[in-house]
Amino acid sequence: MASTRSRRFDVDTRNNHDGELILKNTISLTQLPLDTLIQILSFLAPQDIISLRKVSRENVYLFQLDVISQCSKALSAASKVRIVWMNALRRVCLHHEAFGPTFPLEKMTLLDLEHATTSPDRLAGRLRRQLPGGRVEPLATRILKPHRPVQPSDVAPDQDLGQFHDLALVSGGRFLITSTSSGVVQMWDLGYSPNMLIKPFPLASLLEQDLIMDMLTQSTPDGTVRLLLISRADM
Repeated sequence: MASTRSRRFDVDTRNNHDGELILKNTISLTQLPLDTLIQILSFLAPQDIISLRKVSRENVYLFQLDVISQCSKALSAASKVRIVWMNALRRVCLHHEAFGPTFPLEKMTLLDLEHATTSPDRLAGRLRRQLPGGRVEPLATRILKPHRPVQPSDVAPDQDLGQFHDLALVSGGRFLITSTSSGVVQMWDLGYSPNMLIKPFPLASLLEQDLIMDMLTQSTPDGTVRLLLISRADM
């Protein structure tokens, strides 16, 4: 049978001459393998992972300075591993019930992953700061106009597209569904990064004979979006 070993960790609560606690038989974070550090980070919120990079030596007084320096470097290095942010983004999408295909994890850069993962917290912070003033200022303005579809659809080439009448944003913020005054319903790809340009052509289009009064969307675990259209005839 395999033998088990236990290790004792003792803390000397008596302060030394420098006012620091003396630790005996401890394991430093620098001795842990990278896989273990990655597993530890999987229990942290995105902003907490970012905070690991900003640990100040001046605020830590329990350990010797060189130990803190080594631990900070180990945690900082682990916080920049790609798989850490891929897993963090998966958890954020699951928590907010975001549409899975919104983020192509394998194609995204580390910066894109961090930006997408921390977006909910940053948006909440902006709302808390600006909503009391009565207006949330946009970070950027993009103009989107009805456009004839490139792919085959039931929208005729000479169909009057009309003007935007209603819109619905699929959970996750990448895909936008619009309806026009002439009954044309289209899905647009807004991109998953703030640096991406909106594609000028819709991903899909369909024509409804009656004026669309409301649109509801639901994303499913299999990666599809269900669209419920409520027209004037249904009311």
